[in-house]
Amino acid sequence: MRLILVSFILSVILFAQSLQLQESYNISSNDIYAKHIFKDIKSNFFLLSIPEHSNRFKISSKKIEAEFLLHGINIKTNRTGIVTFIRSDTFDTSILKNELASKFQEALPTLNIDNISLMCRCKLKELPKDYKIVIKRSSLHKSSGTFYIKHNNERHFFTYKIKATLAVIKTKDNVKNKEQLNAYNTYDDEIDFKNFNSIPLQNISLGQVISSRSLKKNTIITQKHVKKLPLIRKGDYVRVQLNDGAVRIEFGAKALKDGSLSDIISIRKSDGSRLEATVIGKGMVSL
Repeated sequence: MRLILVSFILSVILFAQSLQLQESYNISSNDIYAKHIFKDIKSNFFLLSIPEHSNRFKISSKKIEAEFLLHGINIKTNRTGIVTFIRSDTFDTSILKNELASKFQEALPTLNIDNISLMCRCKLKELPKDYKIVIKRSSLHKSSGTFYIKHNNERHFFTYKIKATLAVIKTKDNVKNKEQLNAYNTYDDEIDFKNFNSIPLQNISLGQVISSRSLKKNTIITQKHVKKLPLIRKGDYVRVQLNDGAVRIEFGAKALKDGSLSDIISIRKSDGSRLEATVIGKGMVSL
C-alpha cells in the first residue's frame, strides 16, 4: 500500500512538471482547447479562438496560465513569455515532406528524422501535380526555415520545422590550427538536430582534412572548421613537370605555400626565380 502511494505521488509530481508551456504549437483549427497544449490532460476545456485568416498568432503565456488556473491547474510559463500558434497543414503534404526529407538526408547522411512539420504561407488548397522544390543550400543544415515550390512560374512558400537527431564528429581535446583530423583526436556523438552555420563534417572526410583554425575540446566539427589535407606543404621540395609536346622536362623547386590537389601555388627555382604551378600529386606540380 505504501509503495502504491509513493508511486502515485511521484506520478503526480512528474505530470505537474510536464505542464510547461512550449514556445509554439501547431494547430489545425481556430478554436484552441486544453488538449491542444497538453494532450494528456483530463479536462479538455476551451481556451481561446484565433483570427480566421491568421497563420501565426501570438499571445502572452500569462493569459493561458490564467485560463488553466480558473480550472484549478497550475502550469509553468516558457522562457520567452509568449506562445505562438502556427496553423498546420490544410492539405496532405506527406509527399512534399518525403521529398524535403530526401534533400536533407542527401546533404546530411547521418540525419535521423522523427518528424517534419510544414506550414503553407500561401493560398494553395492542394499540392500541384507538377512542382519543383527550391531550397537554399544554406538551409540544408538548419532544423527550421523556409523553402518554396515552383509551379507554372509561380512560387508557393512554406515554413518547415524538423525534429531529428544527427550523428556528428567532435574534438576529443583542443586541436591546433592545421592539425590533421582523424580517429585519434575526434569522436562520434549524436545530438538533436539544430541550426548550424555550416554542414557538420561526415565520417568519410576524416583523415582527408586538417583544421582551418584552432578548435576547443568537444567542438562539433563543420565544413567551415576544415580544409583539404595539403599534398604539398610550404617549404617542401617538389618535382616540377613541364610538358612540351612529346618532351617532358622535370626539375626541382621549393614550394612557397601549402597546396591541395588542383591548387595553384607559387614555387621558387634554384636560380631564385618564381613560378606559378598546379598541384598534381603528393610533392608534384606541373607548369
